[in-house]
Order: sequence, then C-alpha cells, then structure tokens
Amino acid sequence: MLTKSEEKKVLRKEVLSVRSCLSVEEVYAASKEICEKIISDIRYISSKNICIYMPIKNEVNVELLFSKYYDERKNYFIPKTEGNNMAFYRYTGKNDLKPGRFNIPEPIGNIEPDYSLNTLIIMPGAVFSKDNGRIGYGGGYYDRFLKAHETCNTIAVCYSFQIKDKIPQEKNDIKPQIIISGGL
Repeated sequence: MLTKSEEKKVLRKEVLSVRSCLSVEEVYAASKEICEKIISDIRYISSKNICIYMPIKNEVNVELLFSKYYDERKNYFIPKTEGNNMAFYRYTGKNDLKPGRFNIPEPIGNIEPDYSLNTLIIMPGAVFSKDNGRIGYGGGYYDRFLKAHETCNTIAVCYSFQIKDKIPQEKNDIKPQIIISGGL
C-alpha cells in the first residue's frame, strides 16, 4: 500500500505528463478562458495586490493578466524563492526579471505587498480535487507561504483535466479558497 506522499507523486506524474502534451493553442485558449473567469471573481475585483506565478511547462498562462487584462489599479507581484521559502515582489516588467531557482524568472526588486485581505494569491499546481484540495510540485512553497499569510485571498488555477474527485491530502497541505479551471 502506498503512503499519501507516494500516492501524490504518482498522481502528479500522471497529470503533468498529460499537461506536457498540450499544444500552444490549447494552452492559450484555456488560459484566456481562465483569466476571464479570474477578473470577474470577487477576490480579484476587491484585491489591490495580485500575486501570480511565472508560468512554465504548460502551466495556465496567467501572464495574460499583465497584458490582455492589465488593470492599472492593481499592483502585480511574482514569487522569488529564498531557501525553502518564497516571497512575492513587485513586477515591474520583463526587463526586471532574472532566472531563479528551477530557471523560473524571478523579480530583481524587493518591494513586497502587505499580505492582507487586499492581496490575492493566484497559484498553480499539479492536481486538484473537487473539494479544493491541491497537490503542488512537491516543494511545499505555497503551503508554507499560505500558512504564514493566512489573511490573503487565494485562487488556484488549472485545466479541467487536472481536477479529480478526490486526492490524498496531508496535514500541511493548504487548500485554496477556490479553484478556477477551464479548457480541456
């Protein structure tokens, strides 16, 4: 019998294998649909600070929030890993990014949001459940971050095929308030 951690690894590998086969067109169409849902969600509308990730490996392209759906009334932040932790720093443009851990673009600046109810965290993941469970990539960065910043609003984003009826969860796993999915 597999442990919960082993079950999560199996599910993660299975779903990410499917995600890796998506075409550029499929990623764009689904990402556009998901971003349109994000901007109409009350958590986005009521937040001044929007913390998003820089998409890699066919993740939902939330960078569309910077371009197609840019809102000048919002402050945008992206994550930077610092050891085993993560913090978000002000996004000021692609020229102010450098490759970070796992070669993911990270900001060079050091302006953080206030991490309050005015702050929305939009997070990726590998596998999700219908009851808002989330399996990330195994590093625990978002779980540790959200445990330390419980007042932030949270939205996880994914493609529809990434949602399962039920997934294994452990005591340190933090569920997002809502999952917004779309596409396949």
